Formats: sequence, C-alpha cells, structure tokens
Amino acid sequence: MERIRSERTVARRIFSRACTALDQELKKEEVDYESACAKMRTVEYEAQKLFELDEEMKVKLFAEEIDEEDQVKEFEDMSDYRRKNKGKLAPKKGNLKNLYRGPLPISRPKFNDLQHLKGFLINPEARAFYENLPLSREIEDNDEDIYLDYMLDDED
Repeated sequence: MERIRSERTVARRIFSRACTALDQELKKEEVDYESACAKMRTVEYEAQKLFELDEEMKVKLFAEEIDEEDQVKEFEDMSDYRRKNKGKLAPKKGNLKNLYRGPLPISRPKFNDLQHLKGFLINPEARAFYENLPLSREIEDNDEDIYLDYMLDDED
C-alpha cells in the first residue's frame, strides 16, 4: 500500500503541474489552440492515472486487514483531493474567443434535410435549434444524396 501512496503522491504533483500549464496557456492573450488541446489531453491522461491509482488503493484498503480509522483517513484524503482540484478542469469564462459571431449559414438542401430529421427529436430545445438555423442563398449544395438515390432505385 505504501507503493500506491508513493505513486499517488507523484501522480498528484504531475497532475497539478499539468493543470497549471493548461491554466497558463488559457490565460494568454492569444491562446494557441493546438497547444491548449495538447495540454488538455495531458491533464485528462494524468487525471485518469490518478483515478486508476485511487481505485487500486480502494481495492487494497478492503483486501488487507487495515484499521477502520486508516481506511476512513484514506477515503477522506481521496475525496478531499478531488474536491480541491475539481475546479481545475472547469473552463474559465472569457479565456477563449468565439471563432464566429453566430451560427454559420447552411445551404437550402441541408436545411431541408435537417428539418426532416428534426421530426424525430423529442426535446423542444433541440427542435428549436434546428428551426432557427440560418440559411445562405450563396451556398450551393453540390453533394448528391447517393444513399437516397440508391434507396429509391431499390424500391423499383
């Protein structure tokens, strides 16, 4: 169990450093998207390693003859660490800039297809999203609907 504690201590430090690096990237005036994504993947990877070590610790705690007080202390330690670091993964408002001012317009054929598919949605908010998609008169949809043509040919 000491081995797991030692590994977990190191993993926690690495996780904290990864979170700090991501936070620093997101605080920059001009965020480098590729760098931020890479740092986020590192944070996710390190968090997963921590979860695995915590699970390994839980198994050991119940498998070995350990004093109940020590078990409670370990579980509280895991909970406290997760609670303290929960906000590290939450996005900070105002750090990322929108790439567009609003929804991008789509072609009439795409809009019509989405209106048809919208009929299968139950959630009214999702339906409203599709009803309010902007159209563009300038965009032409040259993609043929091969699947639909194929299905129509099969029915003959």
